Amino acid sequence: MEKYAKKLKIRIVFMSIIALCATIGFICGAFGVFGEVGNEGYRDFFSGFQSGLFAVLIVGTVFKIVRYIRALKNTDICKKIFICENDERTMLINEKSGQRLFVCCGYVLITAAVVAGYFSRTVFFSLIGAYILMEIVFLSLKAYYRHTM
Repeated sequence: MEKYAKKLKIRIVFMSIIALCATIGFICGAFGVFGEVGNEGYRDFFSGFQSGLFAVLIVGTVFKIVRYIRALKNTDICKKIFICENDERTMLINEKSGQRLFVCCGYVLITAAVVAGYFSRTVFFSLIGAYILMEIVFLSLKAYYRHTM
């Protein structure tokens, strides 16, 4: 369990950095530091998209950080998380559905969409559409493998 506790501490540090960067991005976006894009309707939509994205990132990382801190303080919770992460069936489902690939590609697509949003509306919406399609495929595969295994 000591080895897993060290792993959780590393995750806490990594997620704290992500939460800090997302908070900075959220604040900069709220004050218009990133600049203006397109006409008023698109500008409002893109600003709202960025704000929502940063807010979800902040809430998600803070939730995980609190969960991991609680696990470090309570060995029962730590064991429960460890067992959940290392369950053979769950690992097989994640492997079959390509979870790691989908997560990495998702981060790349969303980052590319935010960057492309400053230059082209068409590319922005195309990348968001590709991400939504990718998530639908991933969730379908995961549901299929959960049902069949």
